[in-house]
Amino acid sequence: MGEYRISRNFAVIHSEAEVSDEALLDPHCVVHRAAVIGKGTKIGANTVVGPFVSVGADCTVGCNVTLENCRIGDRCVIHSGVCIGQDGFGFYFDENNNVVKKPQTRQVIVGNDVEIGANSCIDRGSWRDTVIGDLTKIDNLVQIGHNVHIKGPAFICGQAGLAGSVTLGSFVRLAGRSGVVDHVTVGDHVDIAACSILTKNAPSDTVWAGFPAQDIHSWKKELLAIRNLAKSYVTPGQSAPGNQKKLFRQGGRQVYLFSIVGIVALFSMGYISMHLSLHKAKELGNMTSSKKNTSE
Repeated sequence: MGEYRISRNFAVIHSEAEVSDEALLDPHCVVHRAAVIGKGTKIGANTVVGPFVSVGADCTVGCNVTLENCRIGDRCVIHSGVCIGQDGFGFYFDENNNVVKKPQTRQVIVGNDVEIGANSCIDRGSWRDTVIGDLTKIDNLVQIGHNVHIKGPAFICGQAGLAGSVTLGSFVRLAGRSGVVDHVTVGDHVDIAACSILTKNAPSDTVWAGFPAQDIHSWKKELLAIRNLAKSYVTPGQSAPGNQKKLFRQGGRQVYLFSIVGIVALFSMGYISMHLSLHKAKELGNMTSSKKNTSE
C-alpha cells in the first residue's frame, strides 16, 4: 500500500505520487499512489486524486472533486464537485435473470484547455476510452456517459446529457437540457436546440430541434401548424363573436362561411314558406267569393 505523508497545509500525499514542487495543494486534498500532478497545477480542498491519475501542467481543480481512472491534459479547469472516471451505467441479465454489472475497465482522457463545470460527471469507458477533445467547454450539471468520444472543440450547456457510446464531431453545440441517445454519431458544426433529444445520426452543418429532434425548418413548420390548429379550435364555453374573428384570421374561413350560408338558407326557407302560405290563403278566398256570386 505504501505510506502517505501530510504536507504543511494538511494535504495527504502518497509516497509514490509525483507532485511537482510548483504545484499547490489545498488543505485536506488526497493524492493517491502513482498519481502525477504537473507544474503550476492547483488542487482544491477535499479533492481526491485517485491512483495512477495524471493531471497536467497549469490546471485548476476545484474543491470536492473526484478524479479516478483518468488523464487530464494541460491548462484545464475543473470546477467544484466534478466527478471523472467513475463507473458507467451498464447492466445486463444473465441466464438466471439476475442483474449483472457490465465491467467498466477503460479510462477517461481529457485533452488540453478543457473546462468542466461544477457537479458534472464523466464516466469511464467499457469497450473504449471516454475522450473529451481539446478546447471542449462543458457547463454545470452535465452528464457524459461511458465510451463517449468528443472530437472537440465542443460546447455543452447546462443539464445536457450524452448517453453511452455517442460520438461528437468538431464545433458541436448542445443547448441547455438537450441530449443525445446512445450510439448516435453527430457530425461537425451541428447545433442541437434547448430541450431537444437527438435520436438518430446527424450529418454535418445541420441544426436540430424538438423531441424527437428533427431538422429545425421542419420543426418550425410543425410548430406553426399546431399553433394555428389550436387557435382555430373553439371550446363550448367561449363567446362566439371573438372566436369567429379568430377563425377567419387563423384559417377557419370555411367554418365561418358555412355558418353564414346556413343562416341565410334558414331565412330564405322561412320567407318562401310564409309566401306560399299567403298565396294559398288568397286563392282560397277568391274561390269562396266566386261561389257566393254564383249562388246568388
